[in-house]
Amino acid sequence: MAVDTTFTYAGIDYTLSVGASGLWQIDDQIDIDGVEIYGDVTESGSTGDMAGLGLVTLAGTADQSWIAPQLDVSGLTVASTKTDGDVTLSSSIAVDASGFYCDNLTCDQTLTLSGTGRVTLTGIFTISAGTTTLNVDVYCCGYVVDLGATLQGTGTIYYGACGESIAGTSTITAVFIPPPGGLNMDFDIDI
Repeated sequence: MAVDTTFTYAGIDYTLSVGASGLWQIDDQIDIDGVEIYGDVTESGSTGDMAGLGLVTLAGTADQSWIAPQLDVSGLTVASTKTDGDVTLSSSIAVDASGFYCDNLTCDQTLTLSGTGRVTLTGIFTISAGTTTLNVDVYCCGYVVDLGATLQGTGTIYYGACGESIAGTSTITAVFIPPPGGLNMDFDIDI
């Protein structure tokens, strides 16, 4: 039989206990402001949630994934200071005012990009599946909306020399996409 454990983080006491599912859980919000993450963000288990507060930063040069569809991240803002490496998002984030930087960004599930910052990429912004609600601006070399994916929201995509690729029956609504200075478009149209 597991015994509840109390620990202190940033001067606040938290209780770690075994939940009904048999998995360890923390039932309080944790202030994780200022944490840098160098690996993937994933959730395990299927019950309960952990609500975090503060700013977390994806850092380092390795590729990273954010896969936490049931994790309550409404109290977090997310930044990225990556000078190299790609990020794959499989769940929603709020972009911090300091911005979100990486090589390539792929959204591969239904999710929302919100917040007060902007996304800046040296490479490609890809919507590979599901519906991405884009409520921040994205500055990138180019963007791709794969077959069957949906891009919507109030954000703007500013893209450059890499161009755009919109596959088949993809849907784009409300997102503003001004043409680049030199038009470079690649459309795959299924008839």
